[in-house]
Amino acid sequence: MIDSPHVYLHDVDLAKATKVGLQFGSALYGRDAELRTLKECYQRSISSEECEVAMICGTSGIGKSKLSQELFDHLPFEVVSALVVLSCFGASADISLIKVLEREIEQPLIVPLDEAVAHSVLGKRNGEFYFMHDKLQEAAYSKMKPEERCLHHNRYGLALGFVAVRERDDRLLLTAVTQINQGGPQAVIDDEQAVVVANLNLSAGKKAMNMSDFLSAYSFFNHGISFLRLQRRHWNEYYDLSLELFNLAAKCAFMNAEYDSLKMMLQQIMHNGKCFEDKLQAISIKVTLLHEVGKKRALLPEDSISGNENKTKKFKKVDADSADAFAVDLTGVPPQSPIPKSEGRIKDGASKYTGVSFNKAMN
Repeated sequence: MIDSPHVYLHDVDLAKATKVGLQFGSALYGRDAELRTLKECYQRSISSEECEVAMICGTSGIGKSKLSQELFDHLPFEVVSALVVLSCFGASADISLIKVLEREIEQPLIVPLDEAVAHSVLGKRNGEFYFMHDKLQEAAYSKMKPEERCLHHNRYGLALGFVAVRERDDRLLLTAVTQINQGGPQAVIDDEQAVVVANLNLSAGKKAMNMSDFLSAYSFFNHGISFLRLQRRHWNEYYDLSLELFNLAAKCAFMNAEYDSLKMMLQQIMHNGKCFEDKLQAISIKVTLLHEVGKKRALLPEDSISGNENKTKKFKKVDADSADAFAVDLTGVPPQSPIPKSEGRIKDGASKYTGVSFNKAMN
């Protein structure tokens, strides 16, 4: 990176540029003095009780982040690898979670991370590892190639997900599914894995709903749908899973007032539902929305409707569009048998319980 890019935009003086630093690909050039100063400061801080602060500042694009990333070069390979794994979970992670992951992916993590603590890259407190600074977490995360990051998230999430299901650990399940979703559908290796991930999202969404966290629940259901859509005929091949994901996603979208998403979910259910019972929840939501639209119309004052004709027309059009969007189609509802009529007509003044006998318990 060049300190003042506009100076070298047309005529690059490489002799001058090397003094301020250049970055070609993943290598950093011209920052030897700055990097040496940082390493000396770092070594003094870990070898004595005194604390030092080094501030890396400058204009955007001159390689501040890259310079901090170079500090990892003096650490052993196993330590850097463990830091990369930890960085996938954000600024911190529970030690118990790291132990489970270490066992499942068969990669040493705890000992290398303890070594990182000794080098003051990490801290260890209240049963968790945490990065000493967010730039260190960014530097560790950037050690992965951008195109491979999704694979790492997917691998760690699946490893934790299977343990969470086996041990019925709800907290671990939510962490695992979040990791998988960060990887996204592009990390899925085959159709079978896509269905497994969709089921994990379904379970995580139900747990979130039980905690009344409808925003997180909708996110889980929506991610589950995105993984399931890798199957073009998922409504035919995985009908029950598809119906449950869409029904619950619609319910959460309704609770979160995300009406655009709700409209799409309801359309899918009404189009692909096989019977009236499968569409009943979607119809119930539509009826509720139509009822709310009617209540809003009734609450409008008369002067607001008659005062401005243009606004009235615009409001009626918006309301009509909203009503049409959630219109209920009952063409698939089976015909109901008529209510049987009474065999005898009740005479005026007669009891409606005529002909019915009661056994009274006597004290």
